[in-house]
Amino acid sequence: MMLACAWLAGCTGELPRVVVKLGEGDPAAVTVRRQFLIATDDEEATRVGADIMRGGGTAGDAAAAVALTLAVTLPSSAGLNARGVCLVHNAVNGATDALDFAGGAQTGLPPLARAMLTLHGTMGVQPWARVVTPAATLARFGHPVSRMLAARLAGADSLLNDGQALAVFMSPRRQLLSTGEVLRQPALATALDGLRAVPRGAGGGALPWSTVVGETEASAGGVPPADAGAGSRSSGGSTAFVVGDPQGNAVACGFTMGKPFGSGVMRDGALIPDDGPAPPRPAIVVDAKGRVVRAAAQGALANMFVCRLDNDRPQCEAKADARGGGYAIAGEPGGQ
Repeated sequence: MMLACAWLAGCTGELPRVVVKLGEGDPAAVTVRRQFLIATDDEEATRVGADIMRGGGTAGDAAAAVALTLAVTLPSSAGLNARGVCLVHNAVNGATDALDFAGGAQTGLPPLARAMLTLHGTMGVQPWARVVTPAATLARFGHPVSRMLAARLAGADSLLNDGQALAVFMSPRRQLLSTGEVLRQPALATALDGLRAVPRGAGGGALPWSTVVGETEASAGGVPPADAGAGSRSSGGSTAFVVGDPQGNAVACGFTMGKPFGSGVMRDGALIPDDGPAPPRPAIVVDAKGRVVRAAAQGALANMFVCRLDNDRPQCEAKADARGGGYAIAGEPGGQ
């Protein structure tokens, strides 16, 4: 399998600037031209990534912001201590690299935080503090519990291992939070404040990159089979997303806490993963000309963008899984 990039600058079609929620009625998608594409398992994370893009950010900026937001809004499947892997295509130099932090904790910052600082240092253009602030704000002031998070909480036996962690997810009625109730995480907000102050390139050293080498996976006409690059299906303790920007940069990441909420033990506001399954494997597929025709990652749900060639021009759609709370968004940088 070739793991590489998305080329979005030549997409054709209409220009809707909308959030598309799938799962109601027929499957939906957004066709875009010179737009960014984001698909995640969580509405708040998708909106945060879109805001970063509209503010002039790259796929690297948006991916880091999305990952940190998922650590707040979907702690069953992501967290500052989560294990994971990202595939990153840099349109400037044409390189596609893997950022692997599936081994868990190292020295310095927590694994996911350290990985996103590394990613941002390589591809980001916005200030690091701007990238971290949305997640810190959501942790401090709260956000509505999503349907997916509420479902995970309903079966969260691991939270019984730590009274401090359990209390975070309890309502004033001493019941686990349900859909629409507000989750506030002040200790996690404090940790994110500290992360926001970390200088670019600091934080215990950057993670090593590895160059992805493989053969292009494509059928006649440069379009891969329908199931090419679908990525691996994960457990309920994992999540994944894909991001592409108009310059041709693309990021696909998968994270895991092992089982939902990991070990259930909390440290400095962030849950500790358990030794469960490996993180979901993202996939990015390019055609013979180096253009992305599919980027996919399957976390709790499946998220992807898919490009089809029309007179040698890609037409791209952002898609989120129709079975749950996944969201896909397409928008124009600088737009509304």
